[in-house]
Amino acid sequence: MKVTKALFGKSAFYSAAVLLLFSAVLAILVLPEMNSREIQTQDQLELEKFDSYCDLKDFVKEGFERSQTFQFGFLSYRVPGGGILAMTNMPTGPAKPAVLGSSSVEGKLEATSMTSDVSSNEHSTTNIQVEGVDEPDIVKNDGEYIYAVTGGKVVIVKVYPSENSRVTDNISVNGNLRNIFINGDRLVGLGWNEGRTFIKIYDISDKEDAVLRKDISIDGNYFDSRMIGNHVYVIANRHVRSENLNLPKIYLDNRTERISADEIRHFATPPVSSRFTVVLAINTQTPEEWSRKVYLTEGTQNLYVSLNNIYITGRKKINIDLREEVMNEVLIPSLPPDASMELLYNYNFSNSSVKWSKVRMSLNDYLDSLGEKEQLQFIRKIQDRYASLLEEVKKRMEKTIIHRISIENGNIEYGAQGEVPGTVLNQFSMGEYGGYFRIATTTGHIARTFEGATAKNHVYILDKDLEIVGRLEDLAPGERIYSARFMGEKGYLVTFRKVDPLFVLDLENPEHPQFLGKLKIPGYSDYLHPYDENHLIGIGKSTVAAEQGDFAWYQGVKIALFDVSDLGNPQQISKFVIGDRGTESLALRNHKAFLFTKSKNLLAFPVRIAKIDENEYSSGVPPNARGDFEWQGAYVFKVTSEGFELEGRISHIEENTNFSEFVHYPSNSSFVKRAHYIENVLYTFSPDKIKMNELKDLKEIGEIDLPNSLSSKIR
Repeated sequence: MKVTKALFGKSAFYSAAVLLLFSAVLAILVLPEMNSREIQTQDQLELEKFDSYCDLKDFVKEGFERSQTFQFGFLSYRVPGGGILAMTNMPTGPAKPAVLGSSSVEGKLEATSMTSDVSSNEHSTTNIQVEGVDEPDIVKNDGEYIYAVTGGKVVIVKVYPSENSRVTDNISVNGNLRNIFINGDRLVGLGWNEGRTFIKIYDISDKEDAVLRKDISIDGNYFDSRMIGNHVYVIANRHVRSENLNLPKIYLDNRTERISADEIRHFATPPVSSRFTVVLAINTQTPEEWSRKVYLTEGTQNLYVSLNNIYITGRKKINIDLREEVMNEVLIPSLPPDASMELLYNYNFSNSSVKWSKVRMSLNDYLDSLGEKEQLQFIRKIQDRYASLLEEVKKRMEKTIIHRISIENGNIEYGAQGEVPGTVLNQFSMGEYGGYFRIATTTGHIARTFEGATAKNHVYILDKDLEIVGRLEDLAPGERIYSARFMGEKGYLVTFRKVDPLFVLDLENPEHPQFLGKLKIPGYSDYLHPYDENHLIGIGKSTVAAEQGDFAWYQGVKIALFDVSDLGNPQQISKFVIGDRGTESLALRNHKAFLFTKSKNLLAFPVRIAKIDENEYSSGVPPNARGDFEWQGAYVFKVTSEGFELEGRISHIEENTNFSEFVHYPSNSSFVKRAHYIENVLYTFSPDKIKMNELKDLKEIGEIDLPNSLSSKIR
């Protein structure tokens, strides 16, 4: 009884396992015809405009039809005679962090906002990545007033001097207000409403009566924004449907403009999954000055912005017609010369409607000529080659596309496109310095055992055309990146699996980056922040290595101080662990919740404490035990080049509160979300209130209740 008889219905007996296994390969040969084009290479980068709406629709339709990619299901069958042959799913990229968690001036150690101050008082600003590139946030201050997003509105609060503190205005916004910018006497509100991204610019020269000066909305989802000088740059995305394109509109105060097809820029090859990516630039001081560019892309995942460039990244999506590759890489090399010649003849000299049926007939004829043992040997041979092909396909599909868009004083021009292997964690995995772009990525995946893990980590350096000129590859096999930071001519990576390696990289020569040294300690850092030229602060989790298995149990929140003065031998010189397993901090996943200023030796961030009752465990607390929620607020530290000293902690939750009531409300309005300072006063913000404490001893000065109702008029 031959395998082919089971395969094509001549008999119903023999191994169904072998049948299905071999059919998995042959199934590729009966797929519908598909194009096999990938996203264009660098020599195809000239952006084009569509001639008409019909031209745009046909272009999108072609990309949609290419999106019908073959997906491999999970197949694992035991073959007669022993052994397991398996095909696994296509990769989905490295796992997300278990804890949700620079430019030409990137080397500056304390990045500060470019907010134009109305006050000369010393004060904190939003923690940003690149000096001169402000990032939106829910709380801003200008040295005299705090501007806070709470309850769907912006509350303006006079806070300095503290004895005169009061709410001066309450601006309600129609929609989901996400973030704000402050630029002198202008306030910019950003968010979305009913499928539109909105940008509202207010004149706040009168702090008791903000006046709406410009209201701009764009069809699409708000992605992110930055402010450089007086200009705010906003990125919005809108999914394109092949059956109804729904070209986005822009709504300007009381009028509407439709974006025409002939202003949408695109590449030569249709995207597999199309998005309209809209980039708006608005002058906050003269908001009638604004510009836009619209691109047809495959969407956006991460954003990095320098003083002169916007870098948008997304996962590369390609279509591969595997029938061709199975023919050339799997079947032909596995067949003897006479059988391969027959197969090639039927493939090359048959019309498309019958060529694949003739290919299958040739395979049937060859298998019918073999005995059962030879059939199994042949199947194992093609499966080995098929597995190698799949690994190669995975490498080709696991890539990140990078778009560089140049910006200058509100002008927007497309710069370049490039790609790198792997996926990107967040904005801190990218940086620009000296005209080069750096990016850290992870390829492969993490498995339950180290032997099954294929993850590797890489750093690529690209020129202004986004061509790779330098690379460091295959760092920390079996682990993935948890945090990254590029600072001047140095780079730092934290990878993790069971212990925390901190990697120090020399990036002075873009074409020849070098690995200098690493430190392996328990725990990991989700965010790295410069203290000075020789020290780094890390915030993440403490861990306890599992006694069995290649993993560790997360414990409390950990801050660490690293000495990197000896680049080849970095050291952890201080650490502080807060709480037990279950303890969390917003700063692990949002750097804007992290307040640090070296001039005041001040470090503060919000923490939600979980505590384990050790009396519940007679034989010791197991590492996987999780604590109960018992406190939330800001931890305040004095930090020097020698380490951390806890100054105290500040909570907005009433004493004697039953914390079990908060277990299901992690975003409770009494939870501290940000900390700022003005002169010698520390201000902590929750959606309910702003509390004021003396910096020197954290003595409470007072608090201001924030309005939670929508009683103010919508502006």
